[in-house]
Amino acid sequence: MLTEDALRNWLTARYHWRVWDRRIRDIGYAFLVNRQSDAYLVSGDVEEMLIGIGDLVVLKASGAVWTFAVHPDFFPLYEADDEETFYRLKSELLPESQPDEYVPMT
Repeated sequence: MLTEDALRNWLTARYHWRVWDRRIRDIGYAFLVNRQSDAYLVSGDVEEMLIGIGDLVVLKASGAVWTFAVHPDFFPLYEADDEETFYRLKSELLPESQPDEYVPMT
C-alpha cells in the first residue's frame, strides 16, 4: 500500500516540488495530487498558475498514476468514492487508457 511519505519522496524526485501545503489530498483509495507550480501554491498569483492541468490520481493499492486534463468530462474521476467506481468511470470516458506511470511500491 502506497503511503503519503513514499508518494512525496517520488514526487520530489520526479517533479522537484518542494511545497507540500495543499499539494496532496487523501481520498481513501487514492491520493489526488495538485500539479500546480510551487510558486503558485506559495503566492496564489494567477500569473504563476499552470492552465489546463488536472490533478494526478495515484492509486494506493498499485501506485498507478493517472493524468487527466482539466475538463468537465473528467471531474467525476476526481470524485469517485472507491477504486472500482474510478475504474468504471474511467472505462466509460477513456476505455483504452492505461496508467501514465507507476510510483514504485517498496
